[in-house]
Order: sequence, then C-alpha cells, then structure tokens
Amino acid sequence: MARIIHVEDQSEWIDVVRRALADHDVDSARTWDQALALLRGPDAYELALIDLNLGNQDERAGGEILDLLRVDFPRTRRVVITAVPPAGDLRSRIYDRYGVEDIIIKDKTTLPDLQLVVRRALKREANQVSSRVNELASALRERCRDWRLSVQDEIQASLIEAESNAMHAGRRTGQAAEEARTMLDGWRSVRDHLAGQCSQLDSLIAAAKTIDDVTEASDQLDRAMRRITDEMDRLRQ
Repeated sequence: MARIIHVEDQSEWIDVVRRALADHDVDSARTWDQALALLRGPDAYELALIDLNLGNQDERAGGEILDLLRVDFPRTRRVVITAVPPAGDLRSRIYDRYGVEDIIIKDKTTLPDLQLVVRRALKREANQVSSRVNELASALRERCRDWRLSVQDEIQASLIEAESNAMHAGRRTGQAAEEARTMLDGWRSVRDHLAGQCSQLDSLIAAAKTIDDVTEASDQLDRAMRRITDEMDRLRQ
C-alpha cells in the first residue's frame, strides 16, 4: 500500500481514483491550500496525481503544485492528470519542467489504465528514469491502448456474427455447421491472442527505463499489430 495525494476539483474523478486505487491510502485535495496542508503533514507521499488545471482557480495552480513537489518533495513521484491532451511541444515541456512519470488523459483512461500508470510509477524511485523515456513510454502506451480499443470493437462485432452463425448452423450437420464452428473458434482465438499480446506490451512499456527499451516495446507493438491484422484478414477471406 502506498500513500498517494490526488489534487483534483472534480468529484467524479476523485471517485474514479479512489475506486481504481482502493488498495492504496489516497488523500484528496480540491485546492492549492488543501494540497499544501496535506503535503506539509507528518508523513511523506510516495505518489502525487495532479490535475494540471484546477477548475475556477488560477490555471497555473496545478503547475505550481508540481513545481513545489519537484523542489521540496523530490522523492514523491509525479503524474499529471488532464482533460485536454497536451498538443505539440507542450507535452515535452510538461515532462521536462515537472519531471513527471506519466500523463493521464481523463476521457481516454480506464480504471486498468490508471492502475497500470500507478504501478509503473511506484516500481521505481522518483526521477530514476529520464523525462524523455517517460514521455516516449507514455505516448507508446496511449498508442497501444488506442489500437487495442479499435481492434477489440472489430473483433467483438465479428465474434457476435460468428456466434449467431454457429448457433443457427448448430441445428444442422455437415460442412456448413463445421465451418461455422471453426469460424467461431477462430475469432475467439484472435480475441485471446489480442489480450495476451496487450498484456505483454503493457509489461514491457511499464518496465521501460531506456530509449532502447521503448524502441523494443514499439517494435513488438508493430509486430503484434501485423499478426493480429493477418489473423483477422484470414478469417474474413
């Protein structure tokens, strides 16, 4: 169990984080003053989840807390939460300035995604991995997630169709019934293969400590994408 401070003014996201990190000791702060009071308490935090823009407050508040953490609490790992994906050079500047472990985009993050980011951050000392590696690993994790979600939708649609065909074919015997069962088994296999590949990729990305590690994970993602695409194409022929 880790001590985590979550600075966030949206009740919905306070609840999301508490559910996702129920195994940890999570303190929530809605304002700069509340965050400062918690940080200056008797016990240090191992991880800080900071909303970059705190609602009606000065939009710099999240950044100021991150600055404070980096200077006064350097052992606390830092993760940014934001509703707006940083565009262009802003993403790199966030990693460089604040030394964050990762960036979480609210509307693109599931509970397992959040849990994965937290596990990755807690497995290492603060500032152990360069900002550039963390930036590349985060971008690769998002690319893997987007691909997984897209392919899952395609597989699920084909699986529903295959299940329907197999159910109707099950009332008959012969080649048509056998082909329907084979097709269903094929789509189930692709679904399971995707889950296995994504699990391996998540582990690789989470363990990345160097540029070479990120490059290896990226290459494996490319290979996984080709394999899954080939399997799906064979089933559709």
